[in-house]
Amino acid sequence: MLLPLLVTACASAPAVIVNSNDQSRAVLQRVVSEALSVDHVMLSPGALTKDNLLIIERSRHRTPSGVLINSRETEFPDQFKLFLRNSDCVLQHVQSEREWVLVDTRCIAMEKLQR
Repeated sequence: MLLPLLVTACASAPAVIVNSNDQSRAVLQRVVSEALSVDHVMLSPGALTKDNLLIIERSRHRTPSGVLINSRETEFPDQFKLFLRNSDCVLQHVQSEREWVLVDTRCIAMEKLQR
């Protein structure tokens, strides 16, 4: 289940996903797809495991023969940031500031990785 969050006054720390598995990757993929209002996004298996920033570029439109329709990209890529808030992994879509709790996902504050 995906749960949008209300903005809260709780402290948040930049975080990364630990012990990533098929289930946590599926949750991440569903949340990002929902945020972008698309049916499917392709994510690296290591997404958000080394850094708390996820950048999603829009796919470029091509003709049936594979030629780019517009060679210049005019849209900025979407950005997502992962935070640890209390014990929840929270993904924020930077442009809209909407947030989701990544259920069945474990994350750790990035500051603890550097110790």
